[in-house]
Amino acid sequence: MWSNIWFIVKADMKRAKWGYIISAFMYIYFCFFGSFIVTDLFETTGNRGGVGFLADLMFLCSLSCIGFVMSGEYRSYWQSDVFTKKLLYLRSLPISTKELVWARYVQIGINLLIMSAILFIPLYFISLLDDILTVTEYISFAVLWMCVGACSSMVFAYKELSGSGKSYFWFCMISVAGYMVVSGLCWYWNFGLVEHSVIFAQKAGLLAAVFCLVITALWGWFWGRMTNDKIRRREYAR
Repeated sequence: MWSNIWFIVKADMKRAKWGYIISAFMYIYFCFFGSFIVTDLFETTGNRGGVGFLADLMFLCSLSCIGFVMSGEYRSYWQSDVFTKKLLYLRSLPISTKELVWARYVQIGINLLIMSAILFIPLYFISLLDDILTVTEYISFAVLWMCVGACSSMVFAYKELSGSGKSYFWFCMISVAGYMVVSGLCWYWNFGLVEHSVIFAQKAGLLAAVFCLVITALWGWFWGRMTNDKIRRREYAR
């Protein structure tokens, strides 16, 4: 089982080597841009809704795709339907659908750890979070958002493997609109996601991280089964 999984993972990572460089620069940008927003969020007194909206939107958008790297496949997948073609090729090999899903999740995990390190380690020192959170509390804060990214990436992986390139493209567009709506509603109700995730990490400490990891494991089990079933039942006729 694991030999097939690592065969797929290594092949995709080798093909996406420039994608890792592009993604690394993207998350360096998110880190520095986010540090200004987070600092402004916790320095500002009174109405912080506008800054809170930007913070929530940036974290939701940046973390939603943290399990993926910006390889060349993402430049025109809605036209070439490259993910369907790749999946059809892999289905022709002696590789089970369960191994295909596991390989995708292993890739998500590797990408998430790399990009999270690039994003969260410098963010702690260049924003005000080092004054607000202890190292333990910040680990919980980072793990919480990494779990958000992992859960989101699993849903995107499901759509990537379960339908055409066009349907995946529209799902991504709708998701961005959804993040804007969620951020706007949080601003309207004065409930900042970033702000309250900091409060949650302060109050719960490492228990917050454990709670998020358990939820993510259950989420992965559910979406893993959904993705596996969808791949097995999917029709590839275009």
